[in-house]
This record gives sequence, C-alpha cells and structure tokens, in this order.
Amino acid sequence: REVFNATKITNGLRAACFKRPVTAPQIQQIVDKTVRWVSKRQVDDLSSREIGIYVMNELKAIDKVASIRFASVHQSFNDIEEFVSNLEKNF
Repeated sequence: REVFNATKITNGLRAACFKRPVTAPQIQQIVDKTVRWVSKRQVDDLSSREIGIYVMNELKAIDKVASIRFASVHQSFNDIEEFVSNLEKNF
C-alpha cells in the first residue's frame, strides 16, 4: 500500500497529455479535483484503481485520446484484446 501522491497523478497526466490539446491549468484542475475527491472519501483504504478510474473519467471529459493513453499506462492489460475490450466498454 502507498500513501496517496498527487505528484504521481500529475506526472501520469502530463505523460498522457503530451502533444495533446490539454493545458497545464486543465491538468492541475484534474489533480485538484482528484485530491478533493480522495479527501472526501470516508474510507481508510482507497485503491489506486479507483483513483485511476476517477482521473480517467475526468480526463475523458477534456480529451478522449489522452484518456485512452492514461488508461493504457494506469491499467494492466494482458493483451491487445483486453485493451480493445476495455476501450469498447468505456469509450
């Protein structure tokens, strides 16, 4: 288990948004919203998967391609079929 780290979210978003029309303030807004969302949760153990899904959905509202990039790094896919299945289900 790890302590929540907003810097990791920021770095992941920057990588996913590289050469995409997503601004630094938009990335920071997602990070800020995520920090607020995590702090409002009334659970002791919030999985990185839950946080990643939240971030992915926030990013999807801004740029779907960047969201797919984020998902491809954040989530572990065993093969291309699993990745494509996830895309079809979520996009």
